[in-house]
Amino acid sequence: MRLVERHLINRHHDLFLEIDALCFRSKNLYNLAMYHMRQEFFKTGGVFSYEQLDSLLQGTEAYKALPAKVSQQVFMQVSISWKSFFAAKIAFKETPEKFFAPPRLPGYKPKQSGRNLIIYTAQALSRPGLRAGQIIPSKTTLSIPTQQQQVHQVRIVPRVNHYVMEVVYAREAISLGLDKNNIAGMDLGVDNLAAVTSNTKGFSYFAIAKSSKAIEVSEEEPVPESPSQEPIKKEKPTPTSPPIDIQKEEVVKKADEQNNWYFIIPAVIVVITLLIYLLFIKDWTEK
Repeated sequence: MRLVERHLINRHHDLFLEIDALCFRSKNLYNLAMYHMRQEFFKTGGVFSYEQLDSLLQGTEAYKALPAKVSQQVFMQVSISWKSFFAAKIAFKETPEKFFAPPRLPGYKPKQSGRNLIIYTAQALSRPGLRAGQIIPSKTTLSIPTQQQQVHQVRIVPRVNHYVMEVVYAREAISLGLDKNNIAGMDLGVDNLAAVTSNTKGFSYFAIAKSSKAIEVSEEEPVPESPSQEPIKKEKPTPTSPPIDIQKEEVVKKADEQNNWYFIIPAVIVVITLLIYLLFIKDWTEK
């Protein structure tokens, strides 16, 4: 199986400027390839294949600004965009009611602010660097520590204000002899934190309440009075003080804002751990 190791590169990271420049070059090549594909479509109604596009643009400056393996991956992205467009056109003719509007031609990325995905295959990574525990893409000074050896590819994904470097690596799946027919579902809600159910025999549906609900219940419970004491007289609030209901809502709201996340995160972890135990580990240990 393949897994992903993710590294966050924000604006304050030492490698941000170089990664930003690489994604900008990838955008330039993407737009250049898209231009030729669109022109071919307007002339003939068809588009270039990936191989034709690679042969056509190999001598351009945009192509040479990136390693050849990386440039070819950009052409694959453009080719996939057009394949999706043609597939959408066929689907629109068959079932137009599933679409809000006819499919549009693949377009360009913004000239200045646009950035494009970069994919480094295993052939475009330094092998001595991998043996030393470092991701070193070809023709760059980038160096990212990693614990993986069997790296399939490295993707640099542009986000709004940062980049995500994804290291795709291979790992052998461990078979535990689990029953794959066991299914569980968890639904995050509004009134409740989560509702959990499963098709496993003997599993009972249950829901976990939020902290605000727990606070409301505890406040609504009556306080027992001692028989030896006289009932306490409640003073009427002064005109300047807010009503009791408003005070109660403010207390619940403040408590919810301060403690909700401290409750939600552990609760979700407990629910997921319980599901894993009930569906997988329990059957495995019994076997």
